[in-house]
Amino acid sequence: MKDVIRRIGEITLQLARVVEKALWEAPDFRALEVAVVRGAQEAARQLLVTALEALDRQLMEQRDRRQLKCVNQQPRSLITWVGEIQWERRYYQERPSGARRFLLDEVLGLAPRQRYSPLVQEFGIQLCTQVPFAAAADWLERVSCGAVRLSAMALWADVQAAGARADEAAKAQREAVFERGEIPPGSRPAAAVDLEFDELLVRGRRRGPDGQKERIALMHALAYEGKATDARGRTVLKNRRVHVAVGEGTASIEEALAAFAAEWDWARVEQCTVGGDGAPWIRKALEYLPQASYRLDPFHLKRAMRRGLQHDAEAHRQLAAALAEGKPWREVETILDAARRRARGEARDRVQELKQYLKNHWDGIVADANARRLGAIEAENYHVLARRMKRRGAAWSERGARHLARLLAARANGELDRYARPVWQRRQAPPVAPTPQGRLFGQRLSRSDVEDVAQWLRVRIPALYGPHADREWVKALRHLAGLSVA
Repeated sequence: MKDVIRRIGEITLQLARVVEKALWEAPDFRALEVAVVRGAQEAARQLLVTALEALDRQLMEQRDRRQLKCVNQQPRSLITWVGEIQWERRYYQERPSGARRFLLDEVLGLAPRQRYSPLVQEFGIQLCTQVPFAAAADWLERVSCGAVRLSAMALWADVQAAGARADEAAKAQREAVFERGEIPPGSRPAAAVDLEFDELLVRGRRRGPDGQKERIALMHALAYEGKATDARGRTVLKNRRVHVAVGEGTASIEEALAAFAAEWDWARVEQCTVGGDGAPWIRKALEYLPQASYRLDPFHLKRAMRRGLQHDAEAHRQLAAALAEGKPWREVETILDAARRRARGEARDRVQELKQYLKNHWDGIVADANARRLGAIEAENYHVLARRMKRRGAAWSERGARHLARLLAARANGELDRYARPVWQRRQAPPVAPTPQGRLFGQRLSRSDVEDVAQWLRVRIPALYGPHADREWVKALRHLAGLSVA
């Protein structure tokens, strides 16, 4: 313990010298800031190594010598938020099995081939959900003043690993609900829940028979308890939840419903509205929710009307008024037939397509003023997925798109840390003697220990009582020579 305190004193003195030198030599504030930050990073690296070596020594002293034999010491390096650190930790052999292990790695949760710290990895994954991998690597280096230098491929590999964990969790949740019949107890009661589904196409890497790059379909599901107005007058979704899967169909619908079942107590949900663009796969959700009704997404309805009647403004006005007033299908059909008779060529075909579209989804077109308003999925598409996966010019493999999309959904739900933090299923560390909490390495310094350390500081750092004793940094260091055991 004395060695640890002495080492801390040395590191503090080195940092004080760096700051004093920067004060005299820095030409401007930027240079001063960089010098102080890098000096603090160097001090932090040395403190981390000191702490690791002290903890490793404590584990060696407290191990069961009958079960664990210390073989040797082996080096290890790790890129931390303050830069790369290198230290040596002890290598043990179990008796009588002969298995070998690093107790320090197990106690700290460091995986065998982990190259950088959990904090760096977690922040890197979070950054990759907002900017491309190369930009994330550049930002990590910039915000750390050059201390963290990772390649774009290293970040890509971390995102893939975290996305794979999220993907496995989503699939396991679906299997538990729809294959084994394990209904999760929803934690949130709600009288009404709205569901919206949509498909987002992103560019794939593979090329189709026509030479064009294929498109990968992402199924985006959105659930919320209605809309509200916040203090700034903005419309927000109440208790929003997001789920994203690759590909449309029954499996994707079941994944989304299983995820939402873990959030809400569906036995107490009295009203459910399912919204979509009219794709047949979206209506499959109605088969699982007997209390649900279908609504055609207003964005797609208006887009279909503009496309079908772009040549006939009067027909467009009449149709919009008829739908707003809740007119029956006969009157809507009359308006469309009249518009079709006035049209020619491709315009006539577009009117016919619009008529068929409205007829197929007439049950989802509701003009009731008391009906629940939907239409939030398009904006969510951009904020959750498209802003990262479509507007950067990237091309994706199906696996890469699935993994990143899972993380984007987790980020929207505020659960990204669950998958971004690396988890190593380590073996149980050997039992050690219980130590009081809140003390450095579990030990309390005696008064004689403190006096020995203080005397060492006076001899090792004469500046504490020399001609520079009135300087601020010396006054700060003098506290180390006046430690208290209270």
